Amino acid sequence: SSQYAGSRWSEGGWVELDATWMEDIAYPATNDYLNYLSFGSPISNPDVPLDGGSTGTGSYEDCVWQHYLSQTHGVQMIVDLWEWRRSHFSQEMIDSYEQLIGDYGSTLEASWNTFTSWNFATGYRYVNNSGYEEGDIYPAGSTQSTMSAYPASFNSTVSRLAAKFVRCRNTDSPGDVMRVTFNGADGYRMTLAAIINESYTTHEGAIYEIPLDSNNDAVFDVPYELGGVYSGGVVVGNAEKISTASFSLTVELVPYNPLAVGDQVPEFAITGNYPNPFNPSTMIKFGVDQGGPAQLDVYDLSGRKVRTLLTADLGVGEHSVF
Repeated sequence: SSQYAGSRWSEGGWVELDATWMEDIAYPATNDYLNYLSFGSPISNPDVPLDGGSTGTGSYEDCVWQHYLSQTHGVQMIVDLWEWRRSHFSQEMIDSYEQLIGDYGSTLEASWNTFTSWNFATGYRYVNNSGYEEGDIYPAGSTQSTMSAYPASFNSTVSRLAAKFVRCRNTDSPGDVMRVTFNGADGYRMTLAAIINESYTTHEGAIYEIPLDSNNDAVFDVPYELGGVYSGGVVVGNAEKISTASFSLTVELVPYNPLAVGDQVPEFAITGNYPNPFNPSTMIKFGVDQGGPAQLDVYDLSGRKVRTLLTADLGVGEHSVF
């Protein structure tokens, strides 16, 4: 009703994206969006542009985009979006999203890196009703790629408003870490992240958003010791609205160096979590000033231990646990 009253449903399939999102927000028991995750969604088919697919716009299966936005910035952001559309109904919908993301203090590029990492981690941790391991949500024909022997290299392209998921198997390598070497197309809004999946049975893991230089290049040692780690992955994103970008990627397993030359030692701190408040999940960010065994516990206000979120050997630097 608010869509029709505001902009007369001028957004094409985007109104279905919003409606599917709204069902879950207004009626949490419905969970209708789960029916769409295996059919072209940014989780199952990250290579399909957010504004692409059969409708040529966002649609039902893309509602996770608004789930990400509302969990990060609050539901009010989506209310503001449709208020904006009342007087800007001829604007491209993705431009309206970018406008609101800017109003809430972020950028489309930064949001795209977190969003695509979130999608990869969600699919990575998926276990179906038959108990098969994570990854079963990915359909036949998905362009997801897999590495299993290292060093391994991969050359490919990533469409506009899309991502390329590269899964890294056989990563249980005590004393080593993943080294990601990336060369992206110059002049594009590319993003890069690494995922660690400690175990698909415990669902522990971490996300590392990797900074790129002005030429979209990076060499990054993921500060997570790989002993006992089931698998990992790399997420290559493209926040451009109209262009496909090329890239080359190499993953190596190299000896763990708790403080490489030139690194800055961070303070030991928990730097916050998002979304907050949250239900049912959140991501906690923290930094450690020396490498070694680490454990992250949650306590309630009375001082009782609620849960251990992470037990692992970590390197110096910033970490995120979901």
